[in-house]
Formats: sequence, C-alpha cells, structure tokens
Amino acid sequence: MPRLPLSASLAALALLATTAQAGVVGQYSPNLVWLSSSALASFVGAGTELVDAAPQSPTITTSHPGYDGFVKASATNTLLPFSGTPDKDKARGGVAVDFHAGLGAIGDSFSFNSNSLASAVTATAAAGDDAYAYVQLQASFNFYLDASFSGLPAGTLVGQLSFDALRVQEAHERFWISVYDNSGLVHTVLAGDGPSTVALRIGQGYSTVYKYYLTVPHGTDPSYSLSVGGQVQVVPEPAALLLWLAGLAGITGARCARLRPPAPQGQVTPIPS
Repeated sequence: MPRLPLSASLAALALLATTAQAGVVGQYSPNLVWLSSSALASFVGAGTELVDAAPQSPTITTSHPGYDGFVKASATNTLLPFSGTPDKDKARGGVAVDFHAGLGAIGDSFSFNSNSLASAVTATAAAGDDAYAYVQLQASFNFYLDASFSGLPAGTLVGQLSFDALRVQEAHERFWISVYDNSGLVHTVLAGDGPSTVALRIGQGYSTVYKYYLTVPHGTDPSYSLSVGGQVQVVPEPAALLLWLAGLAGITGARCARLRPPAPQGQVTPIPS
C-alpha cells in the first residue's frame, strides 16, 4: 500500500473521526427513534375480573434536527381490589424505556426498567370471590435504517444491537425481550440468558419489545424490580475502515522513518565476503 504523508494520514483520521460523531440511529435513521410503554393491572376471581388498563403512554418520537440525545417513555398503573387487606392489597406496576444517543466510538445505549407489586393476601374481585393479582407491563423502542437517507445499499451491515445478560425469573414472574425486523421475529432474549447480539442492516426497521408479567396467587404479596440494558453499536463502513487503515499506516511509517539510524558519514569499509 502506498504510504501517505504524515499530514495526509492525520487528515484521514480526522475525517474519520468527524464522520463518526453519531451512533447507528443518528447516522442511518431519518426519524431517529420512537418509544412507547403501557401498564395494566387487574384482580381476577372465579367469576369476576377487575381490570384497569392505564392509557398507553404517548409514543415518544424524535427527528432531525432537535434531538437532544436522550428520550424516555414510561407508564404506571395501580388498581385496588373489591376488598382486601387495608393499605396492602393492590396491583401496581411501572415500566420505562430510555434511549441515549451515542457519539464517536460510543454506541447508542438503551435500558428497560420495571417495578411491580402484586398483593392479594385477602383480595377479592367481588363479594366472596377470592382473587389473584395480575400486572402486565410492556415497553419498546423502534427505528428504521433508511437506505435513501444513508446512501448505502440495502443489506449493508452497519451495526449490532447488543443486550446485557437478563436475570432469572422469580416466583410468579414471566418476562422476555423480542426483536423484530421487516420479516418478523429475529431474536429473543429469555430470562437467564447471557449477553447476545443482533446484526443491523440498512433497509430494515427494528422493533425491540420488552414484556413483563406478574401473576400472584391469592394469599401472597411479592414485589420485584428489573433492569436490563444494552447498546446499538456502529460497525465501520468499509470505506471508512480503509481510510482509517491508510491513516494509521501513514502515521506508523512516519514514526518508523524517524527511528531509522542516521546514514554513516565518511568511508564505509565493506564487509569481507
């Protein structure tokens, strides 16, 4: 590979740094990211069901320009039984999803956070109808990697969606995370799973959905919280990677040239053959 002058090498690296001042969403999604969340609480007896479905949070959207780098959507709900232990029996849940824009080598990041308390010690859904408590929480973030916006061909690998490990389920819990693209379900993170990744390609829309359920039998009252996060990391474009390699090679060559010993002065005695 021809060696670039040091000034050109530094310029190449500077150009790469300039073009990498945003995460996957900032670089490739014209509508950036949109989020939503919802919470439902209920008490269910043999013949009666009390349900309070809190209105879904307004869909939180962002767009170019004006994105401040952080967005969040949250929902909460609390429902009391027909009758129950005073100041104790209730079905309550809250969920939030947040998304942080990345800069430079730092990818976008996200997190899902939920808390739930379902107490049904003496709860009833109607007179004489013992009930169990139920909480259902859901949150999602979504983005579309647009070929026309990015200028890259559809199918180009530009990033990966990385999930942290998801804790194991406790008694009466169920939860998981699903990732969908244009074709349908492409990845699922189950309770107890370790870290995992999903490839992100131009021309695909991605929806990451967190679902949490807590079903508490009559006579019990557990409460739980759960947090899980991850990153949306950039994979360098081939052209940018070649530019970086060229710049690095130029700098390395310049450093090696400085380390060479000076040419000997005067007469050089040949080495005998």
